Amino acid sequence: MTHHLGQRPVPAPYVLPAGFAMFLAVGTVAAGLHGRLDAGGVLIACAAVAGVSSFAAEPVASVLLAGIGWLTVAGFSRPPYAQLRPAGPDATRAAVVLGVTALAGAGLGLVFRWYWRRVTLVSMGTYGVMRAPRATSKRALTTDVVPAAALADGAANSAGAIGARRQVAGVILAAAALPLLTVVLAAGRPHLNLADDLLVYLVAVVTITVVGGFWPAVLAAIAASLLLNWYFTEPLHTFTIQQPKELLARRLRGPGGSGARP
Repeated sequence: MTHHLGQRPVPAPYVLPAGFAMFLAVGTVAAGLHGRLDAGGVLIACAAVAGVSSFAAEPVASVLLAGIGWLTVAGFSRPPYAQLRPAGPDATRAAVVLGVTALAGAGLGLVFRWYWRRVTLVSMGTYGVMRAPRATSKRALTTDVVPAAALADGAANSAGAIGARRQVAGVILAAAALPLLTVVLAAGRPHLNLADDLLVYLVAVVTITVVGGFWPAVLAAIAASLLLNWYFTEPLHTFTIQQPKELLARRLRGPGGSGARP
């Protein structure tokens, strides 16, 4: 079991929610420290999360991890928080640092898994040679050792893969759940703010990820972003954003900071 973990990357549907949670934790800590964690510290923390997550994940996940890390840096580098600043040298530097870190982590992960696999195969070969005196023939040794490894690899592939039925189920779930959530959230508009809507859509996307895997999750995330923009971000029913800070979430406002929509 251990050598399979070393040989195979963690699937993107598991790494992306975990990476998002870690980036969210970095942003929460930065906001809670009220500026004591400066922009450089936020960038270093996000780069570490992106690099480590990309190292363990499938290479395709590194691009999305870098993007989520960049959003975190752009939104939580300095107060007031949760306001994206996509322009300027700081944002450009963060994009370069996070992109390079994520790609480097993905490359190192590939090299590590390739090396680990070679070491494992050599170890298995040495073990087979040690068993040779006890085997009745060379054919018996080959039958005893090599097919067992091949069967184990095949079982791991079957266990880790998400079949077409689950992917179709994920797409169907997204097509049914996202419009329904939109109707419910629109009905509760007077009592909710944009951050609440964002969290509800996030839970839906994570659920779709667990059911259908990576590609249904990507489609669901894009659809959720478009629905959030069209129905809940001022000006409503357009894909333009009135205020840059609403790229992430609208600041809580209202009498006494209640957070109700105006």
